[in-house]
Amino acid sequence: MAMLSLRIRFVDDGVTKTIQFDPSTPVSEACCQISGKTSSDHLSEYTLFLADEDSKKGIYLEPARNFEYYILRNGDLLEYRKKVRPLKVSTLDGTLKTLMIDDTQPVANLMAVICAKLGITNHDEYSLVREFPEGDENNANAGNSIKRDHKMEHLRKKLKTDEETNWINPGASLREQGIDEKEGVLLKRKFFFSDGNIDLHDPIQLNLLYVETRDAILKGTHPVTENLAIQLAGLQTHIQFGNHDETKHKPPLLDLKEFLPQSYIKNKGIEKKILNEHKKYTDLPELKAKVLYTRTVRALPTYGVTFFLVKEEMKGKNKLVPRILGVTKDSVLRLDERSKEILQNWPLTSVRRWGASPHTFTLDFGDYSDRYYSVQTTEAEQILQLISGYIDIILKKKEAKDHFGIDANEHSTVLEDTVSPLKAIVIESNGQKVKTESVAKPAILRVPQEPTSYTTGYISEEQYTSIEITCTEAISGVLEDLDTTMSEGNNLELEINEQKFSDYRENILRTSKTLVENTKSLVAGVGVSKEQLDDSSKNAVTTVLKLVELVKSGAASLDDREVQIKLITAVKDVASSLGELIKGCFETPSMDELKDKAKVLVTNVTSLLKTVKSVDDERTKYTNVMESTVELIEKDMQRNHNISNYETTTESLIQSAKCIDETTKNMLDIVYKGKPNDVRNAVQESHKSVNELLTACQGKNLNEKVLDAGRQVAEEFKTFLSTILENSKRPSTTTKRVLEEVSQRLSSKVHYLITIVEHIETIEYHLMDSATSIDTAVKKT
Repeated sequence: MAMLSLRIRFVDDGVTKTIQFDPSTPVSEACCQISGKTSSDHLSEYTLFLADEDSKKGIYLEPARNFEYYILRNGDLLEYRKKVRPLKVSTLDGTLKTLMIDDTQPVANLMAVICAKLGITNHDEYSLVREFPEGDENNANAGNSIKRDHKMEHLRKKLKTDEETNWINPGASLREQGIDEKEGVLLKRKFFFSDGNIDLHDPIQLNLLYVETRDAILKGTHPVTENLAIQLAGLQTHIQFGNHDETKHKPPLLDLKEFLPQSYIKNKGIEKKILNEHKKYTDLPELKAKVLYTRTVRALPTYGVTFFLVKEEMKGKNKLVPRILGVTKDSVLRLDERSKEILQNWPLTSVRRWGASPHTFTLDFGDYSDRYYSVQTTEAEQILQLISGYIDIILKKKEAKDHFGIDANEHSTVLEDTVSPLKAIVIESNGQKVKTESVAKPAILRVPQEPTSYTTGYISEEQYTSIEITCTEAISGVLEDLDTTMSEGNNLELEINEQKFSDYRENILRTSKTLVENTKSLVAGVGVSKEQLDDSSKNAVTTVLKLVELVKSGAASLDDREVQIKLITAVKDVASSLGELIKGCFETPSMDELKDKAKVLVTNVTSLLKTVKSVDDERTKYTNVMESTVELIEKDMQRNHNISNYETTTESLIQSAKCIDETTKNMLDIVYKGKPNDVRNAVQESHKSVNELLTACQGKNLNEKVLDAGRQVAEEFKTFLSTILENSKRPSTTTKRVLEEVSQRLSSKVHYLITIVEHIETIEYHLMDSATSIDTAVKKT
């Protein structure tokens, strides 16, 4: 076979040599021959590059391929160059790092390395963004030759949709996209799939999520009420400035555009409201404040939605009108183009096929709908990649579960594996016979292909997780979570909010009623149709998950561990019985068996509601006792404001004062242990002690100074009780500190009273001694 003569340019040295090779020589062996090394270790840094006048079209030769594969001719120029090069990566929190990456790899393959070096584990949910200078329309819209509607552009900017995010194509290398060493990229979360698991144990992702949610609120991506905007601004102020300081933190302090959405900046007195909100978070650690901020934003209905402004056909008219299309981890949404209110929700479970062209995006819901949903958009490819990415994550998760057997655990960290939107199944229409293949191919095979005019994807029935498995696994995960919550030493985290247990009672009742209705639909759906059974199962699971979260939040607002366990156990029984009922419905036993399982579920729901009622009644009774005791002390103080006609021994007064001091210490200990019954009994006893003290201070043998000191003790004790009462209504992490401050002031006033009384006792003793001496002297004369 004739030898192949190639020109090899050594990029590092700038030298070009002509070297002959056997055409069947693998590229890896050729690199060894070029470098003069027998080992292939250098292949991790160097490789051969087939250059082109357009640097984007040049290709790296794969080590396992031979020269024949690339159809090279004598005299062709190859570059022997380093394939590892630096990349500047920034994050939303301002971090900038320069990392060494493999320039031959597509972006999807680089994400694991980039995220690992930045301390991020779930790299499959992140991607890279190409940042252009603001107002650089030409670059930002490069490659998009479709003329955009100016009215739509204006509405798009107003709504803060996601079309303007310039995601780098994960299927191509950085070089193929014209990103050189001088240009930096932004690392950003693209898929909101497991962000709900981010907590204090992952400070890096927590900080990134906080910055992303904060910026989304300030930009107006998520519509919020004024009260919620103030709450979030108060938290942000605490995170940036620390604990509230009356001397430093007063208006004008804040640049409001950095703390509030644009629509609330000019509201009168709003900065004062933010600073008042700031006071509530005293002593709250920064990381916990960020957890609270992100958790609050995640509760918004628009959180986790990627928005696209599209046009859809108006019903009954041949006219296109603006609409927002949203994509989340589990659904496709139609939203109002002005308020972002959700108008229609299609679960991803109902999506069977989707298609994208330069002008349109179409969804096919199979048996779930009798017609396609089609919209006009210039961002069809972005929508396609997003839906494909989410479905790939779901399928990857299912595939991982299938290999675990009976020990499968959906919460296991082993599920955090490489998931790329490139792995979606794609059908290409090119005028020939339709073929099905993966777009995850070696970089070199992508270059010769022309872009397709229409791309579609689908989920086969074999791939898709059954609703029964999905529902039972969801309930299984909830039961594990509840077991962990109840385990010894794993206390529920106290929420810093304005809610007490009674605030949750109504929502728990309403959600329980919904669950009972879902149960009826579930049993009624057996034997009717699979679709009805699937829908009823999903609705029931969604409701029970909401119920579990409500009960957990309500339990967290309490300070009694035994009561918390009681509530968690009750809701666990509800979730467990629902799991059994769903299994029974899909296994199609006799209707009598299903009715028995449904009765067990309804019985457990009733038991939960009784538990909730008893807990709330107990808290109400406790609150009533506290309020009535405070009122009685106030009345005692109003009655006992004058010196009486009877005498009081200093011993009894001192004893009453010491009793108050001891009662305070005992109540502090009881409050910290969280036993409402013990607190109530102690409060009732404390009123008796205060009344005795005030009565003792009225003795005619005492003076106004003693009475005033006694009233000060009673007043401070009333403040002490009021603080305990306020905490029972509005739990706060600062209560312990406030209670200790009040108890210290109370102790000081008690000791002050005792000092006065002991001083009077000393004076009386000396007067009596003097009187005795005078009497003795008189008798002698």
